[in-house]
Amino acid sequence: MATTQDYYRPQDYTQEGINYGQRQINYALTQADRAIVEVLALMKAALEAPPGRADTFVTRLNTAMDAATKAINHVAGIRPPGCDETWTPPPPPPPPTEPAS
Repeated sequence: MATTQDYYRPQDYTQEGINYGQRQINYALTQADRAIVEVLALMKAALEAPPGRADTFVTRLNTAMDAATKAINHVAGIRPPGCDETWTPPPPPPPPTEPAS
């Protein structure tokens, strides 16, 4: 796996370079959001379909999920200045505790 250092170019760490990278990310995020909304709309339509008809949405859902995955992966692949692919998200919160009786 390549590290952020493999992509480091000092000339990209200008305000103009940072702004350009952020604009790319902002646009790509809107495209990913739209793809996810399409998946949700198809899921809603499948749930509202008459009994026995929900399976007609499987191919369309698979296509929409592939498009959403591609859009999301594109966002993750943008390398503007300041992005660090070694960042990991924080651990999930602990599970809720049972209420005391």
